Amino acid sequence: MRLFDALFIGYLLFHYCLTGQFTGFFEKFSYELNWLRKAVAIINKNRGQSVFPAETVKQHMLIIIHLVCLVLTIVGFVGRVVLAETQPSLLKKKRFKIVPYSIDSLFLLSGIILVVQGHWVSGEHVWLFAKLTALFGYIGFGIVALKIRGNIRWLAFVSAISCFAYIVIVAVTKNALFFL
Repeated sequence: MRLFDALFIGYLLFHYCLTGQFTGFFEKFSYELNWLRKAVAIINKNRGQSVFPAETVKQHMLIIIHLVCLVLTIVGFVGRVVLAETQPSLLKKKRFKIVPYSIDSLFLLSGIILVVQGHWVSGEHVWLFAKLTALFGYIGFGIVALKIRGNIRWLAFVSAISCFAYIVIVAVTKNALFFL
């Protein structure tokens, strides 16, 4: 069921981001969320399990949105760096200026909501500070990778990908010093 959820959310994001039709997105999304909740309830009744509470479904949907944005962000970044090297004129089109930032904003917003809902705002969670610091590194190296040409671009690209990989590993392990 999780693969279906991720594919469905990915379809919705791609459809509305690429066609530029943001009007009605949340209405359709809430309709689809209700449809998904009903489908999960039917499946669970057939298995003899209890139905997921609404909050659990919302939490899972938020995690799925966050993970889909993670994949879209890294694929978009790699694609933009390749385009910056091969066809920089394409990056000046409106689509390539708006879509990556909207995906990144949704990614950041879903991450903030997950942190607040998970009660991880306290000072005990050092791994969140490490992720935030690595995020600033990823943004800085990403800007350099998109703006500068030559060997510096590729060095910044590898550094940005390394920061992104570090963020993902820290998110999974919840340990900022996983390499020790």
